[in-house]
Amino acid sequence: MDMKREIKFRAWDSKQNYMAYQGTPDLETLQSFMYHFGDSELMQYIGVKDKDGKDIYEGDILQYKEDTHLFNWLVESKDGQYVIVNIGVRGYLGDRFPITKYTFGDRHIIGNIYETPKLLENE
Repeated sequence: MDMKREIKFRAWDSKQNYMAYQGTPDLETLQSFMYHFGDSELMQYIGVKDKDGKDIYEGDILQYKEDTHLFNWLVESKDGQYVIVNIGVRGYLGDRFPITKYTFGDRHIIGNIYETPKLLENE
């Protein structure tokens, strides 16, 4: 993971039921964002973009099509290291991989764990 990546956050505000994104990534904006949303569920930008050029944050659900199978990926942070978890069509499969071993050029964001939790439900 590139240590010089842009530091950006977003926050899920459960009281108002919306996702807030940090503005310009400078110290003043970051401090203001943390002041207003510090008690919310904070998610950090992981430093990579999906195939559509969208920033990928913790908690995003990504879609990847391989042959005729459809896989979903949930980005998490565990012990300070970002990982992706294959949730598949029957829930968590438990496979964990360091993000640095994957390119996201062929995956795209289809939702996140707060705004589209139904994507994580077992079928």
